[in-house]
Amino acid sequence: MITWKSILNNFIKDSNRMEVEHSLDPLRSYVMDQNYYRLESHRLDRLHKYSVKRDQKVLRSETSARIIQVNEQERLVVVILRVNKRWEYDNGKDSEQVYLEQLTFTYRRGEWVITKIDRVQSERSPRPASFAEQEQQKLAQPYINRAVLSNRSEAIRAIPYHRQLAVNYANKWWNMANPAYEHFDVDCTNFVSQCLFAGGAPMNYTGRRETGWWYEGYEHGRERWSFSWAVANSLQLYLQSSHSGLHTVTVDSARKLALADIISYDWDGDTRYQHSAIVTGFTPSGEPLVNAHTNDSRDRLWDYKDSYAWSERTRYTFVHIPDIL
Repeated sequence: MITWKSILNNFIKDSNRMEVEHSLDPLRSYVMDQNYYRLESHRLDRLHKYSVKRDQKVLRSETSARIIQVNEQERLVVVILRVNKRWEYDNGKDSEQVYLEQLTFTYRRGEWVITKIDRVQSERSPRPASFAEQEQQKLAQPYINRAVLSNRSEAIRAIPYHRQLAVNYANKWWNMANPAYEHFDVDCTNFVSQCLFAGGAPMNYTGRRETGWWYEGYEHGRERWSFSWAVANSLQLYLQSSHSGLHTVTVDSARKLALADIISYDWDGDTRYQHSAIVTGFTPSGEPLVNAHTNDSRDRLWDYKDSYAWSERTRYTFVHIPDIL
């Protein structure tokens, strides 16, 4: 008898075919989740439509998965997988994503089938922070506390932004958590802030969570970091208002970004940002590639049209960081 584990192996193998062929047909004999088909159909249609424009046609897909949790009953099995997916493109580039996926297997009519497939983590879920707390970022006045800036001299006024150091950090930690920092379920902005700091961006330490841009960790069980460090909307509001230390310029095209610049994502087009990513490279045609956390990504094409979070309402803000801060 074919077991649910055999079906799982088939799913992983056929997922690779699906990415290359842009077809769901290999799955239809054993995947019964119509919502999954709807989401994947939209995603694959977008990828096919923009494959020429992107200058990134998929040549090969490799998927590996590790079971991290299983609830096995007689006729029902629920499995949570850590999925690592890697794509190779015809332009010589490659990219990776790591995400958690929950599969429900049901035994019916003498065979195992997959009846539900869910992404455990969503790229559109913001880390909670009240509207008032986030809005106060607009009122934050820069105050640079040299005590938290790694022994930088008080006399130093011009601080270089080391783009390659930020990119090196992003590539080292793209799919795991640096134990020196707290790790969040929705970790995209925390990760971007770490990359910025690794590149030399000075913390704006105020000691108040609703102002500045800073991180200290836990103190007596209390969270000691600013909302702008860990919340996408708060970071974007802070960058819009800061004029010294970590300050930025908004540009009107992704192609005007440089290495270690930032992209903020507003999935719903309502000016509330829900995701952050850092530029780590470019396609041969000049399109930025990004690294990000939550659904961990390396050298992912910047527009995220391969994401379930993307919609026609999605808007982006392209954030350029000056060479001197």
